[in-house]
Amino acid sequence: MMLASGPKLKTALVLNSFAQPAWINRIVRLISASSFAEMCLVIKIDCPPRGVRATDNTGFCATALRQASSIVDSQSKLAYPDPLEQSNILENFEKPAVITVETVLEGQSLHLTGEAVRTIRAYDIDVVLDFGDWPLTGSAPGIAKHGVWRGTPLGTGENGQPAGGFWEVMKAIPTMEFGLRVMKPNSLQDRLIYRSFTSADLYSVKGTQSKVYWKSASAVLRCLEHLHARGPSYLENGSIVPAAPSSDSSLESLPTSWNSFVFLTKIAGRKIARTIRNSYSMERWYLAFTFGESPLVTNESEKFKYMIPPKDVFWADPFPVAKNGRYYVFIEEFVYATMKGHISVIEMEPDGTWKPPLKVLDTDYHLSYPFVFEWEGNVYMIPESKRNKTVELYRCVEFPSQWRLEKILIENIQAVDSTLYLHEGTWWLFCNIGGNEFSSNDELHVFYADTPFGPWTAHRDNPVKSDVRSSRPAGRLFHWNGDLHRPSQDCSLRMGGAMCINRIEELSKKRFREREVARIEPSWKRGLLGTHTLNSSGNLHVLDCFDYTPKFL
Repeated sequence: MMLASGPKLKTALVLNSFAQPAWINRIVRLISASSFAEMCLVIKIDCPPRGVRATDNTGFCATALRQASSIVDSQSKLAYPDPLEQSNILENFEKPAVITVETVLEGQSLHLTGEAVRTIRAYDIDVVLDFGDWPLTGSAPGIAKHGVWRGTPLGTGENGQPAGGFWEVMKAIPTMEFGLRVMKPNSLQDRLIYRSFTSADLYSVKGTQSKVYWKSASAVLRCLEHLHARGPSYLENGSIVPAAPSSDSSLESLPTSWNSFVFLTKIAGRKIARTIRNSYSMERWYLAFTFGESPLVTNESEKFKYMIPPKDVFWADPFPVAKNGRYYVFIEEFVYATMKGHISVIEMEPDGTWKPPLKVLDTDYHLSYPFVFEWEGNVYMIPESKRNKTVELYRCVEFPSQWRLEKILIENIQAVDSTLYLHEGTWWLFCNIGGNEFSSNDELHVFYADTPFGPWTAHRDNPVKSDVRSSRPAGRLFHWNGDLHRPSQDCSLRMGGAMCINRIEELSKKRFREREVARIEPSWKRGLLGTHTLNSSGNLHVLDCFDYTPKFL
């Protein structure tokens, strides 16, 4: 978290009703509890002018088929709390200042009246968060010093229009794009200060919405914190985007009754197919390896040899180490009976022969992604310990089998796949961070320190990337063709569906930029569905791969 400085930002809400969904109520609670912002005003807009249709927050209209599809969708088990459960937003305030203002319809645009603008300006608000059903236009940006902020659903809908996740699920579109748009005073252009891609839940619209809304709640708070710490110049870093639409374009693409009927059949078909598949097959992660000069392996199947685990475990997250004329491949060994992983090592000869894995590190909580590195004559490991809400550093006291906890690097953090790299005298730690309400696959965070022991400082732009397609780490950083590259996972279809190779274009305490330059698809062997970790040591290159295997063979 950034250090607070200066007076708190004065924020206000624009609403059509005091009954608001849980994700918006959470934003209010977080702002009220923060050291950098305060909620000063609730602006309730009067009933919409005649001729303006009301928005259905769930994307379904009240027809029999739409109600049926909504009921079926709501029966899907959500990975996170329901973001749409409503309660009175005024319960989050001790003494809320509440005003009701009028709007006028001019063409297809909704405007505040002149009197409403003058009333709101009297409160001297810094930021207005617009959660109304229709985006305010006209003179509205002038009601706050730093403009009106509004969430922008950017998912592809019918005819290119957004529709609250319905079309992503309907058409099996793997990702949904959304952002936070700022309408600034005296500006003809809006700024997009937050942009994110998350994976769609192809079995549930509400599941898709859950991922978007909860992450949006955290994003709003972070953007306010950045504005408070860095001043108005922070908003200038956002991408310029076209002005906000004059009306809610999602109204043009709400599903018809026929769409809802097709939706019902598709969801039923997907669930039946999943049930049949799970009845006779089980998930399996295993290892593939090859020898060569380039750290970027190819998709030529004849170059790979495989390490197949017994059926009661899977092997993933390989980290090879060349030592004493042999290779030692540290892995996550996941035991199905306990549904928990530990760290094991596979000893390999230079000719590719290998021994069964040996367990080397186990705890009461799940361990995976054994990032192994050497520093000042010692061998260290940072395994993923998200379930313990820590980033832990272990030192090897007898290679490769004995490890001792050296230090807790970061506490109270749900980090996955922590990856270190020494760059120009500074140590950098890359990891994805999730939460109880959104996935760990989406947002890349960066920390820096003088040594691997820390203390670790969060990058000022965290999360430096919010994209389920290429954020989550997938192994050690490496040089290729003279440039530094970071492998990452594409988790849009599933966790570890493929890997992206990203060339790092800037890595500093003020900025991080990377660009995808290559991909590794799980297409080199029939039946593969995923791959999510790539590492090299010497001439050995190891990755993992995912498929389904029969349960009873």
